[in-house]
Amino acid sequence: MAAKPQPKIKVIFLGSAGVGKTSIIQHFMYSSFNGAYETTIGIDFFMKSIPVNGQPVNLQIWDTAGQEQFKSLTPGYIREAQVVVLVYDTSDPKTLEATKDWYNSVLEILGTPPILFLVGNKIDLGKNVNPQDVKAVANGKMTTMETSAKTGDGIIALFKAIAESINAEPTPSPTSQHVEITATPVPVQKKEGCC
Repeated sequence: MAAKPQPKIKVIFLGSAGVGKTSIIQHFMYSSFNGAYETTIGIDFFMKSIPVNGQPVNLQIWDTAGQEQFKSLTPGYIREAQVVVLVYDTSDPKTLEATKDWYNSVLEILGTPPILFLVGNKIDLGKNVNPQDVKAVANGKMTTMETSAKTGDGIIALFKAIAESINAEPTPSPTSQHVEITATPVPVQKKEGCC
């Protein structure tokens, strides 16, 4: 009997430059934090398996650059994303406001909203973002979570929630349609003579 294929989830992280998208991913991947800020140039790709209900789920994690000059690269990577993680810095209200633009870009590209997470990172630096503003941005359409890539708080919970979110989504069942094909016999004409 063939092994059951492991589910793969395409997850893309979006947000302003410096909010800690790369640091969140690196803490999940390597259980470490690098305090030296290095901006992501373009797109980075990571893959890691996480168990859900005793079964491994492969997360294909796409890390995007938040700088304006790289925004033109992002739409191609948003396509086919099953989960979008919008990240803001809890110590900088402007980055929460910027997630609205990212959200609108996602809807424009995908048409229908994917599974969405709104993640406040850098909780170790304090919170200068009003919880009501976070609730307003999420607008009941996003799961809100908080993390600290520096301390690791909330990182595993975030990725576990991402992996579990696919199982929680109803999967469209294949519809079968009955199509009747009737063959009509074509009369064969006998040729007379040679060839």
